Amino acid sequence: MATAWLQRIMDGAVLRRLSTEPILVPVPGDAKEVGGVLNPGVVREKDGLLMLYRAVDAEGQSRLRAAVSDDGFCWERTGITFPADRWPGTVAAPWQLEDPRLTRMDSGGGHPEVVMACTEFDGGTAHIGLYSCAPPFFLRLGHVPTLEWDKDGALFPARRRGRYMLLRRPHPNVVLAMAPSLTGAWEDEGVVLAPRAEDPDAWDCAWVGAGAPPIRTPEGWFLLYHGVDRTRTYRLGGALLALDDPLQVLWRSPGDRPLLEPELPWERDGVVGNVVFSCAALPMPDGRLWCWYGGADRVIGVAAA
Repeated sequence: MATAWLQRIMDGAVLRRLSTEPILVPVPGDAKEVGGVLNPGVVREKDGLLMLYRAVDAEGQSRLRAAVSDDGFCWERTGITFPADRWPGTVAAPWQLEDPRLTRMDSGGGHPEVVMACTEFDGGTAHIGLYSCAPPFFLRLGHVPTLEWDKDGALFPARRRGRYMLLRRPHPNVVLAMAPSLTGAWEDEGVVLAPRAEDPDAWDCAWVGAGAPPIRTPEGWFLLYHGVDRTRTYRLGGALLALDDPLQVLWRSPGDRPLLEPELPWERDGVVGNVVFSCAALPMPDGRLWCWYGGADRVIGVAAA
């Protein structure tokens, strides 16, 4: 029997908002959130769910903050901020951490239990950093070296032939990279998803990027991804990748039917308008796939299919 939520999505179901209002907004008067809370990563813990979200301060600098939840809908901030102030060892332009994606690794292998892939930005260059993640403790494992602007790092929870698998986004594609260790040298294996440039009306015709870390199902790896069109509107779609070869795409959201698109005022108007952007999706006890997402780079919402 096919995974129920995956079958619904492949049959045409879309992500339905669980609330018409954001579930997390900046705390009034908090200088480290005044610029927005957005693009959270979420992972399942023994006692519930852990969220790391991007908080933007009055100067436009991003840090990560933590929240916890029993149900995935109501979240309580923990008071943990990383880094607390300026990045250690930097002087003029501290690194900023953006868009965390949290992967709980399969047991064994000596790797950290939860690994965070996030964007490290120094004001001029963006690349993907990897961290062992057990808030309030974060250990930087390394980064994905590249000469190009690189974002949207999403780590698979399992290895293939002894090598770790990571999705990254050298514009405009989603590319699979592999490495023998989380601190090792990453090598590109090929393009997983490319924009539908041949169809100028497709919702993902300009560029694409990984959303949540891939989810293993019996049918394949489910990837939630974002796509951008000619108007720079960000929408969400899905793809199914073969378990034994993630470069093989078994299914993809049609070019005329994204899973979620900006419709509500707080998704259409904000710091960057017309954006729904996700770094987190999990199958939940109610049998649905839940997706947490940033709206217009300002607030956080949740939807399910």
